[in-house]
Amino acid sequence: MSISHNAEKCGNNLHKIYKILKEEGIEKYAILHDLIVDVIELLEDGRSIEELYDLQSQLADYATSSVANLKLSSLVDSFAANLKKISSVSEYSEFLQILTAKQDKEEMQFWTHQQEESDEDLADEWEKAVDTFNNGGDINDAYIVFTSLGDSGFQPACYYAGAIHEYGKLGEPNMQQAFQWYYKGAQDNENRKGDSDCQLKLYYFYHDGIGVEKDIQKAVYWLQEATVQGNKAAMTSMAHYFLFESNTHYEQAFTLVTQAIADGYEPAKTLAAYCYMKGYGTAVDLQKAEELLSDAERLGFKEARQFIEMLAAIKMQAAAKSHSSSSTSQSSSYQSTASTGKAGDSEKDDSKYTIGCIVIAVLVALGYFFGSKVIDMVSELFEEEGPTMYFYREHEDLYKTSDLISHVDYDFHFGTAARTFGNDEVVVKVRANGYTGYTVRSALITEEEFNQLKSMFGDEDARYAMDMGIQRTALIHFRQNIARDYDFKVYGDENGRKNVFWNGDMSNGHGAFAFIAENKVTGECIAALYLYDEHYKPILEVTDYSVRMGQYIVDVKQNKKGKYYIKYGGKPIKKTKRQTTKVVTSSSGYSSQQSQETQSSTSHEQKYGIGTRRLLTESDIYGYTKSDLRILRNWIYARHGYRFKTADMRSFFENEPWYEGRYDDVSSMLTDIEQQNVEFIKRHE
Repeated sequence: MSISHNAEKCGNNLHKIYKILKEEGIEKYAILHDLIVDVIELLEDGRSIEELYDLQSQLADYATSSVANLKLSSLVDSFAANLKKISSVSEYSEFLQILTAKQDKEEMQFWTHQQEESDEDLADEWEKAVDTFNNGGDINDAYIVFTSLGDSGFQPACYYAGAIHEYGKLGEPNMQQAFQWYYKGAQDNENRKGDSDCQLKLYYFYHDGIGVEKDIQKAVYWLQEATVQGNKAAMTSMAHYFLFESNTHYEQAFTLVTQAIADGYEPAKTLAAYCYMKGYGTAVDLQKAEELLSDAERLGFKEARQFIEMLAAIKMQAAAKSHSSSSTSQSSSYQSTASTGKAGDSEKDDSKYTIGCIVIAVLVALGYFFGSKVIDMVSELFEEEGPTMYFYREHEDLYKTSDLISHVDYDFHFGTAARTFGNDEVVVKVRANGYTGYTVRSALITEEEFNQLKSMFGDEDARYAMDMGIQRTALIHFRQNIARDYDFKVYGDENGRKNVFWNGDMSNGHGAFAFIAENKVTGECIAALYLYDEHYKPILEVTDYSVRMGQYIVDVKQNKKGKYYIKYGGKPIKKTKRQTTKVVTSSSGYSSQQSQETQSSTSHEQKYGIGTRRLLTESDIYGYTKSDLRILRNWIYARHGYRFKTADMRSFFENEPWYEGRYDDVSSMLTDIEQQNVEFIKRHE
């Protein structure tokens, strides 16, 4: 039989195989596809007849052992048998020409290795998966893409697989799984270096013991790996480690942050400013530090606020030292004269010196046997104790020394009470949750101020919408000076309606802060706009009593005269015709219009609402029944939006026009006064 006849039979078999693979999917028969492509390429290249026979043998074995489709098995077996009829390399060209004569362009493309096409497909899948991760979509499909690519050695995909577990995008966060994926992506392979984002994640996980046992040495190793690759976030984190943990390599820290800034990484500006403030790796330049921090805050980096307060403390310390040195020189003649006092004074000084030495010896001994915390506690006995104060931002660092260097390894959160020592106006020594250290005094507020601040938050959404320290100082001012009635609260934004507005670029780059406080008992609203001066102190610019329920903040604008005003959206909620009104004066002295429908609510407010405003006394609850006391106690929870479980309480409060059940647990929202009143009422129920 001629070679042309065998080639024609092979061509017919090949066309039928093509149709089956197209219909059922090339992925299902990838091995068969690649074997046939290898045959075609061998014929094109004119390689040895032995290689052809080897491929023919593999095709024959595949036909008998690997194909469940009997028709396809028969076609492959026939194709292999006709290949074996080729007896020499000289017959390749004619055989190939006849084999592919009836193929169109699409079929010819099909019988090539799909690597180039697969790479394009993978690139599309990768881009879609990343877009889904960032902007939403079917995260399950994205996760399949990430894990598949990660398993194949593409390390950047491991980062996204880990992040899906870390942030709980498939359900509950799983830090162990997140760590495993980050660790896999951090490793080098034969194609590329480990992914630097994964390496940076390993630094955080090892450093804080997240999903793995804490190991600072391993943490620093992976941070170095990411830094060497030029990861700008890693460079900044390495600088942070040098500045605040190892307290070494200050020049290298400054070099890292300046390089990160030069590469466009804006978050590094806060650390660069710190270097200029302290003279680490560069000369002290407070003006440069202030410029960098101003940029950082304008860009929305909240940690800049802490450094701004630190800079203010450094300036005040410098001014105090300058004043102190001039005072010392003026009093030197007096001290010289005083040194010629009586011998008895010298004896008293000697006895004080002896007592001091004994105290120091005792402290050293205690420290030797029991550690430095005991020394801190004993030494505090000899220091002037100040009032208990409260951290009022969501997160605060404590420093080991009064020059604000090196963090204490503990984070302080909103509402942490701190004992204070000394009367320094700038930097204060504190003890909180068993830790002793230093912080700027502006990081603390009094108990009264803390209760005032806490009373401004109508819900948790509002608290987190106003988490900047300078916003919270404005809220305290508002409560102290504008709305002393604790029924006025700020509630979180909802469905695009803004009750809170912040723009850090306004007021010469110092910021503008506006909010609407609502009184859900009387239906009153007050809008306030604060601007900030160069020291970031709030200045009340606008107080608007005309705003109504249903309106919200769209923007803050300036008119032609340079005056700021609040632009509102929404429609005020109007009263129906059947409502008549009367004037009611709240405890703060503000007048409001109230419908007959809410008069019963007002009487309830007068009877049961007192527990949200001030500490209760025995006379307040004289004559109250057990049922009255129960309502009095639950009124406090209702004012914070508690969703009642019992039918009678739910029914009672749903008839109050101001009530809106939103939360299953509001215990963290209660002010100290409210908490004390709850306990007081329980004792009398």
